[in-house]
Amino acid sequence: MYKLFYYPRNASWAPHLVCLILSGCVTLDTLNDAEVTNKVFSGTSRHLELGCAHAVCIDAPFSFALDVILLPATIPVTLCKKS
Repeated sequence: MYKLFYYPRNASWAPHLVCLILSGCVTLDTLNDAEVTNKVFSGTSRHLELGCAHAVCIDAPFSFALDVILLPATIPVTLCKKS
């Protein structure tokens, strides 16, 4: 039988999958955006602004998870920018 996708057992496809997911991640996009002053849950709030346009519905859970992971870094950045 013909296989459409072939993944050898010794191939490491997980880093490629992570790069593919993070390439369209709204959280990383908003962290690099100088106009966004509130970095806490910035990706999730951008998802709420965009609605379901531009395939954001697929990326929303990943952005929320990354926002939670980055909370220890984004809270101090936001507090420093506001003061």
